[in-house]
Amino acid sequence: MERPRPDLKTIFRDGARPNGIDFGDLFDSFVHRSQDGFSFNPVSGIKADNFTLGTFSATPAAGSMRFLGGEIQFYNGTEWKGVGSGFAPLASQPPSNQPDVAYRGRVGVNLGPSPITMTDDFEVGAAGTVTKGRVGNAVIGSHIGGNAGRALFFHQRVRLLATNGGSPEANYGFGQNQNGSVFINTITGQAITFSANDVSFAEFNPAGRLVLGGNTIPLTPAAPTADTLSLHVYGNAIKSQGGANWLSTSDERTKKDIQDFHDGLEKLKALRLVNFKYNGKGGTQDNVEQIGLIGQQVEAVIPYMVKRLGNAGDERFPEDMLLLDTSPLIYVVINAVRELDEKIQQLQQLKTAHNA
Repeated sequence: MERPRPDLKTIFRDGARPNGIDFGDLFDSFVHRSQDGFSFNPVSGIKADNFTLGTFSATPAAGSMRFLGGEIQFYNGTEWKGVGSGFAPLASQPPSNQPDVAYRGRVGVNLGPSPITMTDDFEVGAAGTVTKGRVGNAVIGSHIGGNAGRALFFHQRVRLLATNGGSPEANYGFGQNQNGSVFINTITGQAITFSANDVSFAEFNPAGRLVLGGNTIPLTPAAPTADTLSLHVYGNAIKSQGGANWLSTSDERTKKDIQDFHDGLEKLKALRLVNFKYNGKGGTQDNVEQIGLIGQQVEAVIPYMVKRLGNAGDERFPEDMLLLDTSPLIYVVINAVRELDEKIQQLQQLKTAHNA
């Protein structure tokens, strides 16, 4: 068995005659690396199997460790401190002003006065309660109220906005209900943008207008012919269904103040057809050649075909820029054809009378 060092020094003093048992005790008093699970490596350091800390009776140095009072302690050079000193234990927290982990189903990081003020949190709640989880600025969750049952995604700072009182139920970005319906949402004054490689190709602007092929806000309606511009396309648009025009309601039950329309051949003859190239203003593509009409000239002849739109002080979309609604033109052409037909019939009648 191992012996204390003072005993071994006495047994193996000069002139003593230690026996075999004494030598056995001497060997047992030294640590054997493999048998005692102890090793030392200059790279990885000291390894000790089955290591147990006890009390510390010698004079401690900074870094000394001991086990006392049911906890592991280390000596910082001045005093003994618990290894967990300065950290709140992983336990259920009572409702008091202290850091907490796990409180009424809530797990998170909080230094506020109570769990109710937590902002950095991961919560697990029962159905129908407000629950959310945040990673960085990204927050996912479900909410009570008007969007009960919806799973929502939103930026954590929308909770700090004055708009809608910071309610995620009104300020969320994406949502989905239990039936699978998907909701894309924004707040007042902000756009919904669609991008590829972070480059915008379409946008619903704050006025609810859809812009395709770009993200510049469409022309602002201006008096006296203010109309709501719901769709703005940069470039060409294709309608795959047959027919060149969009469908519009024409049922008599939807109309009132019905009167005959008389504009025809004279109006048509006064229009000047031109070849031209766009110059890039008004959302046009520079140097693209077109055939058409000049808005100012059309306004002098058929003013109801002209719409005034534009932004004051905007070089790209000048104020009072003229746009054409060419849909009435087909009805002017119909009347013109009728007038020509009447003239042809009159000529035929004159010819018949002359030949008679």
